[in-house]
Amino acid sequence: FLLIVIMANKFGAEGIGYYSMIIISAELINKISDLGLTKYSIKKIARNNEQFSNMFASIITTKFISTILFYLIFTLLIMNIFEEQYTKNLLILGGSLSIIFSLNYSLLLIFFAFEKMKFIFYHTLIKSAIIVMLASSLFMLNYNFSWLIISIFIGNLISFLFGYLILIYKFPKFKYIINFSLIKKIIYKSFWFWLISIIILLSFQLNTIMLFIMKGNISTGIYQGAYKILNNSENLIILFIVSMYPVFSKYNKISKLKLIKLYKKLKLITLILILLGNIIIFTISDFIITNIFPKEFIYSITILKLLLIPSSIILLSLLNTYYIFIIGKLKHLFLILFSGLILNILLNYIFILKWDYYGVIIGGSISFSIIYVFQQLYINNINSKINLTKLNQ
Repeated sequence: FLLIVIMANKFGAEGIGYYSMIIISAELINKISDLGLTKYSIKKIARNNEQFSNMFASIITTKFISTILFYLIFTLLIMNIFEEQYTKNLLILGGSLSIIFSLNYSLLLIFFAFEKMKFIFYHTLIKSAIIVMLASSLFMLNYNFSWLIISIFIGNLISFLFGYLILIYKFPKFKYIINFSLIKKIIYKSFWFWLISIIILLSFQLNTIMLFIMKGNISTGIYQGAYKILNNSENLIILFIVSMYPVFSKYNKISKLKLIKLYKKLKLITLILILLGNIIIFTISDFIITNIFPKEFIYSITILKLLLIPSSIILLSLLNTYYIFIIGKLKHLFLILFSGLILNILLNYIFILKWDYYGVIIGGSISFSIIYVFQQLYINNINSKINLTKLNQ
């Protein structure tokens, strides 16, 4: 959040727009090159921690190589899609962050699988502190925008080294042996995880991508000014939801009835957290944007308040997604999410042309609501079958 405030005052909405696309580019490359390994590995290691020593070296090596390959493909696409040289250079340089992101995410998947949330907190705190201090210092010395990318790279590199030391001293010993037959097996089994992970990321970032392409970086920056405030305020809720994935996996192995009860309880807790967060954000949004951001972000106040609607639906849908990962069929989840993504693209295309950044909020609200309804119907059907089976037994 501090970095966004510093950038907004230094580079304005245009800078925020470029920054958002840089981070999205790096995350998209990282997610595509992940090949579904992260989600699949968390599920397997959470059920049996002993698999960590066999899987880690193979996973991190595969992710690293595939990230480099997909980054090269991304570079070729950017060279042919965008005409402005400055935009090309920033996106290509930003895309290179995907390589260090890949290494960092490999560590985080282990922390999640072992449910070591304190290590995730330390890792994130170190990374964020270094990026903010380094970037703000360079901006004060009037270094250009490209140095922000270097600051992000250094922050991620140092946090990776810190995380790797934790891995060596606090986790079970592992040998760095690459098992190619295991890699092939994991990639095959994680195919649906891979497709769904890409769709989830696109669903989260589609509004920004389409706004950037259709309306440019200033409209994107004004929208992202509001989105980043909301996103930062929801980080703890997102972390809570994501941390439930390995817990779901363990409960599924113990008892499906207990898993259903856990899901209902967590859904209620998530809903309460969302409502409390929304009340706070709605109350303080005027003060934050008016007093901390430049005047050109005045429309971000309305955007932030309106974003509370699709954001709340997305968080509930995210919990449903992780639950279906464990208890449902991935093909069915893919169809639900993919259909919602296509609908979102169509609605955004119509509404952005007419209402600019307000259009993406309308399109997102409609498409995410439909996704959530179909997810819930699917979950209710599965839960009913489980309860009926248990009663018959």
